[in-house]
Amino acid sequence: MDGDGAMIHIVDDYILLAGSTVAIIWGIVAVCLTPSMVRRTASGGKELLTSLWLARNLVVVFAGLIVLGVITTLGTENSVAQISSLLAGLTLIVLVLLTVPRAYQIMPTAGKIGVLLELLAAILILFGSMII
Repeated sequence: MDGDGAMIHIVDDYILLAGSTVAIIWGIVAVCLTPSMVRRTASGGKELLTSLWLARNLVVVFAGLIVLGVITTLGTENSVAQISSLLAGLTLIVLVLLTVPRAYQIMPTAGKIGVLLELLAAILILFGSMII
């Protein structure tokens, strides 16, 4: 293999690891911030809203963990790693597109920053999965 091909494989490793790390860290922080975010944005149905936000944030963590686990276990030169990373990135994109348009207006600042971090993680994971 030539030197350029090896460099691309190193770059995709770092991009995927960066994306999964952002997703995991933000997801965990968002889970911890959920009670505060719910308190500030919900006037009724607090229990349902809390469980929905927790589930949403745990999906972010899970997507990051899937990518991290697959990449560290199988490496990036594997079709399972590519498909898993692609699906995790798409999951994050869909999650943001489905939940943010209405919620973004009433989210506290931490939630707005989190949306940007989720998009960053999704873009890094998707880009990394495409160059594997």
